[in-house]
Amino acid sequence: MDDLIDVVETLGDGSQRGLALNSYDPLWLLPWLSAAGAWPIEEDGRLSLDPTAAEIALDLYLSWHAEADGIAAVQTYETMRQSFLNGEAVFMIDGEWAIQELSFVPDIDVGIARLPTVDLPEEDDQPATPLILGRYWAMSSTLSGNQTLAATTFLEFITEPDRQLEQISQFGLLPTRRDALDNPKIVNDSIQRVNAAQMQAGRPVPLGVNVNALLDAMRTPLQAALEGEITAQEAAETMQKNIEALND
Repeated sequence: MDDLIDVVETLGDGSQRGLALNSYDPLWLLPWLSAAGAWPIEEDGRLSLDPTAAEIALDLYLSWHAEADGIAAVQTYETMRQSFLNGEAVFMIDGEWAIQELSFVPDIDVGIARLPTVDLPEEDDQPATPLILGRYWAMSSTLSGNQTLAATTFLEFITEPDRQLEQISQFGLLPTRRDALDNPKIVNDSIQRVNAAQMQAGRPVPLGVNVNALLDAMRTPLQAALEGEITAQEAAETMQKNIEALND
């Protein structure tokens, strides 16, 4: 991230902010929470947030948006995307869905890369770890006999590497099988190779976790912090209370 900031500061004699992201959406705070050790989803699906670590991530996030010397304007999704298309921002942080959207924009030449690592207090080069959502096959625990055999046979078939690789072109879904991810169709594709690397650096959500409720619990404190109404510490503490209330 320091290297990216150095590049941004040399571009356009200060006329370009350099980085565009959907500032108000907590989805784009999550990768840096993980880097700071404040991932809000435990392995069993319980929600909890370390406010001390979250404050570190928030301080970093807010510093990018600082009015005086920040590299990113405080923007919504629509305004940040338009600033990128207008050439007002050189880098844009967005999801993999944006790649196909940008392919329909005429006269634009873009490349993709993984989210950068960040330097945090007492921790060097911590990887950004985004939230990864998956599509799941599930079978009922009440199945028995031939029903169980039929269901497991189907699951074995549909999750074979060849079947998963077919879903790349049909549905744009990355495979989850290691042997499929190592296939030349992924490794030799400049876009899917980066997508696969970013997916493997991310963190999945256990089944049953309400991701929208989690993000909503973080949204208002994040907005207040971005608008200077509360400090990073106050925002982190409010997020913690809101998130833990979801367990009740």
